[in-house]
Amino acid sequence: MVKHALQFITAATMSLLFCLVIGFAVTTTSPRLGTYTMSIAPDDVLTNVPSEVRSNLDGKWEMTFAKGGKYQISKDGSIVVEGRFTSAKEELTLTDEKGPLACSQQPGMETGTYKWNYQKKLTFTVVSDDCQGRHAVLTVHPWLKVK
Repeated sequence: MVKHALQFITAATMSLLFCLVIGFAVTTTSPRLGTYTMSIAPDDVLTNVPSEVRSNLDGKWEMTFAKGGKYQISKDGSIVVEGRFTSAKEELTLTDEKGPLACSQQPGMETGTYKWNYQKKLTFTVVSDDCQGRHAVLTVHPWLKVK
């Protein structure tokens, strides 16, 4: 009886270890689908952002990553950017397609590339992006997953 109990405990422990190893070995190649939020206050320091752009940035921001590589960014409840994203390992490329704050009106500015990291909150570090507004909004604060 004791022998069977020890065999069961050993098998259960090995199964648990196997699941943990597999869980840590699986890496996510893009931010988790869903909605993230953060806010920009008037007293936040935004370097390299012209004052005419800066006035558009204060408020509550939401960013949603959806199936099919689509994303949407809202400010204070209104959709301000819609576009497509691609991701490979820790690098995310966002391409604005439309919206009042989209960088799609100026050729060459519609796409930005960022390194991303998710550890309880989503953070971005710019790799390359000529769109100052997108750069500021994505990098000023971590994003909290809400949905």
